[in-house]
This record gives sequence, C-alpha cells and structure tokens, in this order.
Amino acid sequence: MTSSKNIFKVLVAVLFLMVNSGLNHSVLAQNTILQGFYWDVPVDDQAKNGSWYDSISVKLDHFQDLGIEAIWMPPPSKGNWGIYDSGYGVYDHYDLGNYDQIGTTETRYGSFKELKALISNAKQRNIGIIADIVLNHMYSYQTKDLEYNPILAYSPRIYPSYPANDIVWEFQSINTEETSISISAASKDERINWDGYIMIRLSESADQYLDYNNAESFVGNNSYLDKEKTYISKVSEMGGVSFNINLKSNKKYYVKVQLLNKKEISYSFADQQNYIRVYPFSTIKPLTYTSISSKASTLKDVSWNYESFHPSSNKDLAIMIDNELTPNAKIFGHDFDHSYHTTKKQLTDWGIWMIDSIGYSGVRLDFVQGIDRQFISNWIYDVVQMNDKPLFLVAEYFSENKDLLYEWLSNVKRLSGKHDMKIFDFPLKFELTQMCNSNADYDMRRLQTAGMSLDPNYMVKRRNVVTFIENHDTGKEHDKWLTENWTMAYAFTLMFPASTCVYYNHLYQTPYLDMSDHSKKVNIPTSVKNDLEKLLKIRADYIEDAEYIVLSDKKEIFKDIYVACVKTSSDSTLFLVLNNSGEMKEFTINSSLMSNSNTKQIVLKDIFGTNKNEIIVDGSGEATFNVNESKVSIWIDQTTKNYEEGIIDNIANPGISL
Repeated sequence: MTSSKNIFKVLVAVLFLMVNSGLNHSVLAQNTILQGFYWDVPVDDQAKNGSWYDSISVKLDHFQDLGIEAIWMPPPSKGNWGIYDSGYGVYDHYDLGNYDQIGTTETRYGSFKELKALISNAKQRNIGIIADIVLNHMYSYQTKDLEYNPILAYSPRIYPSYPANDIVWEFQSINTEETSISISAASKDERINWDGYIMIRLSESADQYLDYNNAESFVGNNSYLDKEKTYISKVSEMGGVSFNINLKSNKKYYVKVQLLNKKEISYSFADQQNYIRVYPFSTIKPLTYTSISSKASTLKDVSWNYESFHPSSNKDLAIMIDNELTPNAKIFGHDFDHSYHTTKKQLTDWGIWMIDSIGYSGVRLDFVQGIDRQFISNWIYDVVQMNDKPLFLVAEYFSENKDLLYEWLSNVKRLSGKHDMKIFDFPLKFELTQMCNSNADYDMRRLQTAGMSLDPNYMVKRRNVVTFIENHDTGKEHDKWLTENWTMAYAFTLMFPASTCVYYNHLYQTPYLDMSDHSKKVNIPTSVKNDLEKLLKIRADYIEDAEYIVLSDKKEIFKDIYVACVKTSSDSTLFLVLNNSGEMKEFTINSSLMSNSNTKQIVLKDIFGTNKNEIIVDGSGEATFNVNESKVSIWIDQTTKNYEEGIIDNIANPGISL
C-alpha cells in the first residue's frame, strides 16, 4: 500500500480538549458491561425449553477474566407469545419462567430456577446482573382477557393510534334476514384515501384468528361472505368495504379487522384505525384484550383493565411534538397510563421486588421516550430508596438527537433527585457506525465532538453515559448495522473512561441477521473477537476513572487520524491513535502531560501490538509518532508499573455493587 508521511508539531496544552470527567470513585461511575443476549437467541420451541440463562452461566469465568463487571440480560417476564417471546411483549410481570401459561412454563431464556442460579453464580464472581425493565407497555392477545372498553365505544375515532387488530367488535344480530356490514378503514396519516388492503373475519367465537395464509379475496362492495373465513380486499377509494352476510337471529357475532400494506407477495401491518356499522342497526361493542391478571397471585394480587392503559379518556389523544411522540402514544401493545394510581403502584412494587427478591444489581429502562417523565422519576426514587445499595441505572432513549437526550436526562435527574442515572449514547453509536462503514471517506475530526460527553454544547458527565456500538435493536435491522472496522469502534469506546457495553455477537462471532429479511446477514470475523479481548484487558488494567484528553485540532491530517490522551490509573499516559487513512502517518507531539516527563527519556510502545517500533519521548516531552496503516494503536510508557510485554493477564475486576 502506498505510504506517505505527515509531520507536524502540536502543543498539547493548547490544542487538547479535556473532557468533563464528573469523577466518582464509586464502582457505578464506570463499568464494563456485556449485553448478554441478542434478538433471537436459540430456543427449543418444541420441547418448550429455554437454555440461554445456562448458556451465559457457563461463560462467567471467561467474562471475569476479561474484566466484565456486569451483564445486561433480557426482560425476564413471561411474554404474550410464550416460548417465542423476546421478553419485550410482557404478559405477566411476576412469571419469570415458573408458571404454566401461554403454552409454556419456561420463557425463551429458561426457567426461574436457572435465572436465580445465573444471578447467584455471577455474584460469586463479583459480576452484577442488570435487568431489562419494560415500563411502557404490556401485551395480551389472549381471548380470556377480552373486555368491553367504554372509552373506544364513546367514539372509536377519537384515538387514532389504537390499531384495528387490537379490537374485537361484538354485536348481536336482529333477525335472520340479510345483514349488511360496513367497515371504514384508514391509516393514521391519511384518513380518507388510503391505498391498502383490509383483512376481515366474522365468527360466532370471540377467539378470533385471521388466517393470513388462506385469506380469500373479495371485491367490495356488497359482496356475500361466509362466517368463519378470512377475507382480504383492496380498500375502496372511500377508505372502506361493505359486505352482506346471513346470520342467525339474536346471536352474538364477532368481527376482527386488520389493515395491511401489500408489498410484492407479502403483507406488512399498516398504521390503522377502523369503524364498523351493522344494518339492520345493532349496538356495536369494542372489546380489547385489557382484562389481565397475574397468575402469580400468591406473590402479588396484580390485575389490569382498560383504565390501566391509554386511551384513558376521550381527550387522551396521541400527538407529535417536534417529531417525537408524546408518552400516551400506543406504539407497542397496551400502553400504560402512568397517571393511573393502580398502574403506578403495581409497576413500582414490581420494580422493588425485582431488586429485593430476585437479586438484580441494576436496571436498563426500555423505551423511556414512551414513559411519563414524572412517573419514571418517581419510580427510580421509590425503587432506589427501598434498597440499601446503589443501583446501576441506564435508560434507552432511542434517538440520534442530542437535544432530546440531554433534555430527557436533565429533567429526569432533576425530578428524581441525585440518583446516578445514565443514558445510552445513541448519537455516538451512529457516529461510529458512519466512521466504520465509510472507511477513508469519513472525516475523523468529527470524532472530536462525537457523542454526548465530547460535544462542548452538551458536555454530559462521563458518569451519566453508557457507550456502545451495537445492541439487540440495532442488531436486528440491517440499515443500522456497523458492518466493518469493528475494532476501531471498540478502541474508541473501551479506551474512553465511561461505562461501556460490549455486544455478545462480537465476542462470540454470532452473525447479524435482519429480523424482517433473513437474506441480509453479516458474519463477524474471528479477528473481532481477538481484538475485543485484547482491548477489554487493556481497559481493565488502565482505564479507571482516568482523565481523557482529545487532540482538538482542525489541521488537514486530522481528517485521517484521531488522537486521544488518557491519564491512566497507574499514573502513566496512554495514547489512542485511530488511523483511517490506510497509510503510514507521522506526527510530533510536545506535551507536558507525558508520564514522568521530568526524566531524561521515556519509551512508548504499542501494547495493542500493531506497531513494533518504539517512540522516544525526550526530556522536554516531545515525541514523534510513526504509526503504520493499521487502524488502531495504543501507546504507553513501558516503565509503568502494570506494563508487560504483550497484554496484561492479571485483570482487576472491581465489579458492580452486588
């Protein structure tokens, strides 16, 4: 490869940007976390056996060797889809794989006994287990949970984000003569002329199932249809269909409706609402799957009904503010109304139980933009106050918009008191994705202000962010994947002295697979695992509440390289160099921050191992770096007390509070 030299001198004291450290010697200030799952972990669905808890348990020694201090595990509660459920479709909060319901006792991840064993085994190794907590919603499509919903009966159109497939329409026929049924249908965005398809079924049973694969086509309007069959039709220009059917007199019937977009030979769900009329006139009752009770009644008497969820009144409208949905938007399942007293109490009691009785050491809060801020602040306060130990608290606000993340974090910290809330740094994740996927086309100077802590417009304290490069959500959608140069991204996050999260797939070479299109797949090279293990060991030895300084310079050479200086826990200076040019680079730094700069000479070596040369620092602190075309190099004084040839094997693991 063609090489070139770029030589310059930099006065570090002038051109380096010191990052707001917010130092805290608590182990909660900076942790190395493993996300211990991905979206579709293996499960034996035929035997109704989940084995993931056991799979993680047998790897605990490896995690400890690498300096992993906490493992973020998936939502443990039984989900609406039973053994297949990823955990985010929460059905029974207190069923952690120990009650026979939804066709299974175990969850996708295993049994309650296996979960408790994992938590106990991890604690013995000073590793905490972080629970994924879903407070925004729960799910049910169980027929036994159907109830009359008077809010929707008042006016089905008042709440445009209530999807059609979450409603079963009940009516009683008047006579045996021909009955006409009219259904209006519209997307939430286009109420009148919606170009899509409608799938319907009329049955004598409320246990409705729309047979997608065997749906018969019909052309509205005024077609004659049969009961107990699924039909599909193009929606008319007026946004609906009508059909005729012969029904028994004075008998209850149930109608289920689903709106679809048609794409090639498959269908996908559409944003939807619908309204139904029956002639001769009958009273139409909307039923929703909202009368839910926990099977774990011996532990807690927990039940929900339509009042627990949005819409809670005919004024409860979901709207957009600055392109962000308000917390009452029904995006996932049954959206909790966090102002309702029973909802607040039951979710708070469950959170306290998860920490006190189950033994979790922290929580990851799912989809916080969907949750009322005052509720989540009170929830944090109440759950923390009921425990005699600090908790690791991190929130998922899935957005690249720094303003929104900063505003949310500031408000929740203000409302909840002095609790050490963190937030996942999504802006940094997507910046690193651009860097790695763009190769040499990326301007490395953008990294100087990347993320929530380095950007001088926000300067969020490092103790309040968690960095990451991929997670279960981005890992299942190909348009969000970081698909190459993973080592560069991890070198950035693992050498940055803030809490950071490593993705399971990278450590165990598990391929990316798009959830919606399995033809889209990316394999993880063996080199990623090897590099990641080296970086984790370097982090465990050196990066602990360190001072982090970024070479903040706009010279042209910095279009290709990123340089950061870390004053390490061993009282030495570490330099991270990311070279995105594909060529050799040479540059000179004059720094009073060099370790032991009063001595006559210091020798720096690349402990990551990609450069074999040494760098001499003279008595004035001047050093000329000559780095090869490798993407990552990490330079440190070889006289430091922790230094050995290669990578240090004795890993310090201060752990998370247990």
